[in-house]
Amino acid sequence: MNLKTANNLVLITIVGSILLSMVIEALWFKIFASVMITIAMINYYIVMKKEKQ
Repeated sequence: MNLKTANNLVLITIVGSILLSMVIEALWFKIFASVMITIAMINYYIVMKKEKQ
């Protein structure tokens, strides 16, 4: 995965989570969306670190 793909994954995850959080008001989904955003950001950080080496 390259940096641009990782960046797009973060953006899609954030936008998708926000939109779905507006539709699904359950607390479990908001926790799930937060976890998914965190995983996407960690993935971006790892890819960024590998690209700089």
